[in-house]
Amino acid sequence: MIKTGRIQNINVNYKEWFLGTFINEKEFNTSDTSHFEIKWSSQKKGDVFPLKEKTVEDKSCKSIAILIKGKFKYSFLKADSSFDEYLIKSEGDFIYWAPDINHKTESLEDSVILTIRWYQ
Repeated sequence: MIKTGRIQNINVNYKEWFLGTFINEKEFNTSDTSHFEIKWSSQKKGDVFPLKEKTVEDKSCKSIAILIKGKFKYSFLKADSSFDEYLIKSEGDFIYWAPDINHKTESLEDSVILTIRWYQ
């Protein structure tokens, strides 16, 4: 199967994720993506994604976020409730984390980020 398209008007039910086992859209058969998920995130300056109240700590989950444009801050929650903060600020900068660690994000400029999550 070959499919082309454009990532736009992402369904808000999936919080910008457009490919993954939890996506239930007629135009994308995702039954064969049980090992990965992809998110295209377009954020305005000042947009904040807060910490999740409850996380699923999956030891097999790994994630990478690649900056397409803009400037973005990731803050990862540590055991002592403080944060490790990382900036991605140049096109192609990335941040990789494993396993799935609770984090929050802030867009410091209008930004576009491609996130890929996979499971072993």
